[in-house]
Amino acid sequence: MPVERWDASHLLAWRTAKKWSQREAAAALGCAQSTIVNWESGAIPVPHWVPTVAEAVDARRAAADLDARIPDEAA
Repeated sequence: MPVERWDASHLLAWRTAKKWSQREAAAALGCAQSTIVNWESGAIPVPHWVPTVAEAVDARRAAADLDARIPDEAA
């Protein structure tokens, strides 16, 4: 299923929903903090790949949260 293209407000909403700093969002997306600043300010358009990577980041975090809640069978 194709992910819609994001603008600055989509990126900002994604980041703030996670209570992440721009530095944390940059680390998750694999870019520099200054890139996040430029995207969120609208100085540079948000690339088409960002929503897809953000979706993968969200899925990875959800899986990690689920793994943390599953009891260890060896215990």
